[in-house]
Amino acid sequence: TDSPDVRGIDVAVLYNPLTFRPDTSYSIRVSPPKGQRPTRDILCVRGHSRRHVPMEIFALHSPSRSGGPEITENYRVAVVDTLIDNLPDFTKGKNAIVAGDFNDYSRDKSVRKLSTVLHEVSKDVRGLTYKNSGIKGTYFYQGEWGSLDHIFVSPSLTETVKECYIFDREWLLERNASGNLVPFRTFRGHIYNKGVSDHLPLVLRLDL
Repeated sequence: TDSPDVRGIDVAVLYNPLTFRPDTSYSIRVSPPKGQRPTRDILCVRGHSRRHVPMEIFALHSPSRSGGPEITENYRVAVVDTLIDNLPDFTKGKNAIVAGDFNDYSRDKSVRKLSTVLHEVSKDVRGLTYKNSGIKGTYFYQGEWGSLDHIFVSPSLTETVKECYIFDREWLLERNASGNLVPFRTFRGHIYNKGVSDHLPLVLRLDL
């Protein structure tokens, strides 16, 4: 996308041409509530799998919780409302995957609202190396693991889901001052930390 976010943050979809072939892609602009600054566009990529299963992939990055989750909640709900308005008609055999940083937990309003339309496959998932790492979220905040990142699939795809997990390999992690394993973040404030991200990635595998 080429979003109006003031920090220059955009949303992208990377794909393997051996397993997915895009036909079209477009950005969906989210109107900010009064007094809020512009956020990232939602990216939609339409295409089909290697076996010609039609697919629409939506990638998003909802507004942050900066200033307090309650104060900014209506903006994240607005992102989900905009997304729902642009979902395909599943009664016509269309399939969709929605993935991204919602900046909300599964218990929060925006995620719960989307759960009434799509199936969240990432709820309560754990790290691939959970038995050793104890990682049970994509984000570490105030000494606790939680997941602000989510993956949803349309009802038509629920039977194709093989597994979903948090990718928590060693090179994505570091230890903080308290000795806890945490995501190996790129920046620590304004200081370059030489890391990857302050979130861990989710992996979803489908059998199409």
